[in-house]
Amino acid sequence: MSRRRPHFFNPAALSRAGFSLIEVLIAMVILSIGATSLIALFAAASSAHKRAVDRTHAALVAEELFSEVQSRYRVEVDLKELLKSMKESLPEQIDGYFWQITLHQPAAGKMKTGEREWGEHELLVRAVIRWSRAAESREEEYLTILLPRNRQD
Repeated sequence: MSRRRPHFFNPAALSRAGFSLIEVLIAMVILSIGATSLIALFAAASSAHKRAVDRTHAALVAEELFSEVQSRYRVEVDLKELLKSMKESLPEQIDGYFWQITLHQPAAGKMKTGEREWGEHELLVRAVIRWSRAAESREEEYLTILLPRNRQD
């Protein structure tokens, strides 16, 4: 009695059924390029996220400074005294962000403003927020216009 081989065992069919070494190498190269691109995309997204978080924190610090100026600004207040009181009462660094603030009353004639007419008590406030991350120093500048609070407030 002769031994019968199973009908699925055909050496000629086996040589055609698998992948060749070149096909496997090409697939690995394509997979490697795709994985490298994804890793680079995640790194870029992480960097953009860190920059966005820093800029958001800087904007919050600037908003805090603007609120402080708004709460202290009155018609009778001298701007130099206002700056001095802010520097004395606020730390020079808020949440790791250094701040610098300048105050101008454009209607006082010390500042060229083009065509815009300024109100007598309008105050132009400029805040520069600086910070550094990983040996890289950054800064953002914010501007706003404020009006004085009433004397009875």
